[in-house]
Formats: sequence, C-alpha cells, structure tokens
Amino acid sequence: MNGLQGDTQQGTGTDLVLSAVVLDFGTELVDTTSMPMPLTITNPVSNGGLVDVVLTPAGDVAFFTPSETEFSIPAGGQRTVWATFSPTSVRSYESIWTPTVNGVE
Repeated sequence: MNGLQGDTQQGTGTDLVLSAVVLDFGTELVDTTSMPMPLTITNPVSNGGLVDVVLTPAGDVAFFTPSETEFSIPAGGQRTVWATFSPTSVRSYESIWTPTVNGVE
C-alpha cells in the first residue's frame, strides 16, 4: 500500500472523528506527485469547545505532504487536510500521522 494511516485520537473529552483511517494513493509514477486526497477531521459538539490539533508524522514522512499540520477546530466544526504522495523509487510507502489535541496524544 502507498498511503497514509491515521490514528484516531481519544481521551480527556477531545475525541476526533476522521473521514478515513487510510488514504491509499495506489500506484504513482516515480518522481511525480499524486493528486491531493482529502482527510476531514471533525470535532464533535460533545467536546464542548475549540481544540488545537497537531498532526505528528512517523514512517515514510518525506514522501507524504499534508496541506497543514497545525490548526484549530471549533466544537461541531471540521477541517479538511489535503495530502499528496511523491515517491522517489519503486517500493511500498507508508506513513502514520497521529493527531495530538490540546497537547494530548
């Protein structure tokens, strides 16, 4: 798989909802960049307020580029982050991006 995996963030009343757990970019030519793929992150109303989110990468992070890694989402709001994939050789790539909310992973 050539894709991003997202860990759901839970705990201390700041649960987030991700539109996808995996973004699978499929096959992409070496030294090209994929079309952007969306990942929407929702802050449920039950969280009760604004949350600050930081996406922290692990794995093949140099090959996956999100449109942003730090942002805030109000209660009941959403934020869409767009990601691209740029392979440099023929192989499988994988990166895991973990959302940290208000300083809690």
